[in-house]
Amino acid sequence: MFKQLNIDEGLLPDIYWPYEEIGTLTKEAAQLTGLVEGISIIAGTGDALSEMISTGVSNVGETSLLYGSTLTTMSIINDYWFHEGFITVPGWKDGQVVTSAVLGSGMSSFTWLSHLLGKENNIELFNELEPQVGEIQDSNHNIIFLPYLTGLRSPEINPLMKGTIVGINQAHTSPYMFKALMEGLGFALNYILEKLDVIEVESVHAVGGGVNSKTLLQTVSHICGIDQKVIKGHVGAPLGSAWLAGYGIQMFSENSYKYLIEIGQVISWDESIRERYNKSYQRFVNLKNTIEQYYI
Repeated sequence: MFKQLNIDEGLLPDIYWPYEEIGTLTKEAAQLTGLVEGISIIAGTGDALSEMISTGVSNVGETSLLYGSTLTTMSIINDYWFHEGFITVPGWKDGQVVTSAVLGSGMSSFTWLSHLLGKENNIELFNELEPQVGEIQDSNHNIIFLPYLTGLRSPEINPLMKGTIVGINQAHTSPYMFKALMEGLGFALNYILEKLDVIEVESVHAVGGGVNSKTLLQTVSHICGIDQKVIKGHVGAPLGSAWLAGYGIQMFSENSYKYLIEIGQVISWDESIRERYNKSYQRFVNLKNTIEQYYI
């Protein structure tokens, strides 16, 4: 590739695994940072892989589910795999392969709804509406929400795709919209997981702002047919980066990071509830395919 593009490979840095030492801190750098001269400098990695490490997943089939502004999955798979809507990269060590999918409008979908309903933020939105959604029968309100407010990134790529709400009538108040949005995220995630056919998703570790909503977690688990292990007191990418540094200087043993986390709760799913959702999920997929034809 470099030869075809006439790029001098010598311009690029050497490639290291994230835990490898690439040098030591110089005297000048130590004075500027207040750190100790001569300590190891570890290569490190990006925030996403560090975040995955911080959730404790380590085996093939285990998945991190990050409820951030974007809803992101990171799964350990057997071998390199190409799919247009998944990002497959080396993991943190030789032999580990990680594939990731992204729903661009995750918790940011609720931020959009907060602004639409005149709420200050998501906290106010959830505090007011979450207690009310329990009175609404699962999937029987007939609203289908496509949460593609920032386009479609996984499992297909279509930056022109739009969000859509179908099936509203005068009887639908804000709690119905709120519940439909939760279900829309669940349907979109289930659609992603169906395309992740190179592994059987065996264990899901959930983190991020969305785990503060038991209703959202329960809705996603029922729709996707997955148990979610919610990480207690999650620190995030800084913990993963710190562990890589510690492993790099032989302070920690391999895979010991999975013992640094604590499971706060496990959100289980119910087969009968999933079956009730199945008809609405099929509507979701059909609507998604129909709407996408207008935005290509």
